Amino acid sequence: MGNLVRLLPGLACAGSMALCMWLMMRGGHDRGSGHARSHSDGHTHSSEVTELRHEVARLRAELQARNDETAEASPGSGRP
Repeated sequence: MGNLVRLLPGLACAGSMALCMWLMMRGGHDRGSGHARSHSDGHTHSSEVTELRHEVARLRAELQARNDETAEASPGSGRP
């Protein structure tokens, strides 16, 4: 009985660690991540990707225009 009392904290620790790992692993598969939950259907995801691609293209064009303005303002700056 004395040995059992000494081993009980170690067994409880190992058991609770195994339980926590099992719950974390199970929780990730049932609920999914926040990103997967908000985009459960493919249409919402693809339309959002399309919007983001348009925004990236707009920002690239804006950056290119700014670079062109800077190059025109100072032609001797040595930038290509």
